Amino acid sequence: MTTADNNKIVDFPKTEIDSAELIRRQRVEAERLARLAPGEWQLWIDGSAEQLGISRITLEESVKAIIKEHEKAARRSEKAAQREQAPPRKSSQAKAKAERTGVQNHKGTSGGGTRTPTR
Repeated sequence: MTTADNNKIVDFPKTEIDSAELIRRQRVEAERLARLAPGEWQLWIDGSAEQLGISRITLEESVKAIIKEHEKAARRSEKAAQREQAPPRKSSQAKAKAERTGVQNHKGTSGGGTRTPTR
């Protein structure tokens, strides 16, 4: 073996990234940026877009869409939690049944209700 053989540097083969993998990487990075503190993603978006080889605008639109989805899901879960905490309301079917049977609900000053048949 000569010293010329020892000085050879072999590079790793270049890997081709298919479009599905590129899209997955973009989505993962957009989700990571969207999970950062509000406004912090704007500090990191330029470097991320450059690293992925896409435009800042494309990545920014993805991040904004994901943030919008998260806010929408948070509002839905908040509404569901409020519905679970709210006292049950008398349904319109129960009201209609009470009207058909001729029973009315009378409330006095004490707040308790007594049922008396209607005439």
